Amino acid sequence: MASTLQIVSFDIPFPADYGGAIDVFYKIKALKEMGVSIDLHCFKKDRKPAAILEELCDSVSYYKRKNPLLSLGNARPHIVASRKSDKLLNKLSNSDSPILFEGLHSCYYLNHPALDSHMKVVRMHNIEWQYYEGLGKQSEGLKKIYFDMEAGRLKTYEKELVGADLILGITEKDRDYYREIHPKVEWLPCFHPTNKLSIKKGKGSYLLYHGNLSVPENEQAAKAICHRIAGATDFPIVIAGKNPSPTLIALAEQKNVKIVANPEEAEMQKIIQEAQMHLLWTEQDTGVKLKLIYALCGGRHVLANDAMTKGTKLSKLTHSINSTSECLIKINELHDVEISDAEIKERRSVLNEYYQNSKNAAQLMDLCNDAGVF
Repeated sequence: MASTLQIVSFDIPFPADYGGAIDVFYKIKALKEMGVSIDLHCFKKDRKPAAILEELCDSVSYYKRKNPLLSLGNARPHIVASRKSDKLLNKLSNSDSPILFEGLHSCYYLNHPALDSHMKVVRMHNIEWQYYEGLGKQSEGLKKIYFDMEAGRLKTYEKELVGADLILGITEKDRDYYREIHPKVEWLPCFHPTNKLSIKKGKGSYLLYHGNLSVPENEQAAKAICHRIAGATDFPIVIAGKNPSPTLIALAEQKNVKIVANPEEAEMQKIIQEAQMHLLWTEQDTGVKLKLIYALCGGRHVLANDAMTKGTKLSKLTHSINSTSECLIKINELHDVEISDAEIKERRSVLNEYYQNSKNAAQLMDLCNDAGVF
């Protein structure tokens, strides 16, 4: 029996080219395939309306984000205060359907009296204040001031989650954190586009780091690879991703590291498949790093630090490296080793158990049923 769900998205989720958009888009796609009717509400800034969303949803509404200057004196976090729309509140309140708020970003109206009779579910994409605190540590000047202020506001704003009937954490770690502040929290793994493994047998010819290189954390990791790894191994290194800075490009050239800037999806998939090893490193164990799933579905050996895999059930599928020396040892061990059939079989088993979109869409509906949504 089909059900109807209102989804409030912090951004237009197509193209699905970064973590949050990927989770929202492929969740919508999987729910549509399950027979769920969706009324989608999207806040927009720089992205354009997407025709594919009209195909997947019964209705799609767009709302312009507020000018950041208007939220400077607001006690709410900027990412929340800038997503305020009377038009949105009116549409949500005029429908009896339950509401799925995507991220703390979209929760401006979570506790509004006009929505008191609605069932409300919040999908958390991160422990947001920890994420912004981490960005602050990696930034300087006005950016650091902004990230530090936002982290404080986000931590305070978490008390608003009391208005949710159900919270869905994106990792087990996030689930456990939110259970300290809310009585009904469950783990719903991330949604993603990789429906099957596409791992090439044989050996690759380089070590790969990939990600959105305009994100401070990813740029810092890429620079660290240039400084600490490139000079200590003869094995070729490739760094691929969106919008590398001129500074990173110059550093990579100096260290004989190949940069692939802004690859198209097909090219990125080929780069992943042809690598011998994937190096994945993060300083923040918040949310899920979708590039980890991409690497496990399409790549050979995956080297990852513990923060990258924490709360994901994926640590046993990777080679743990938590220092430069451990990384160099693994590069030396694996540069000429083919991935085994047994390793591929284990990946398939774990990914099918926890990261299958259709299964997780059904889980979402079951959780909502338990909470009295459908």
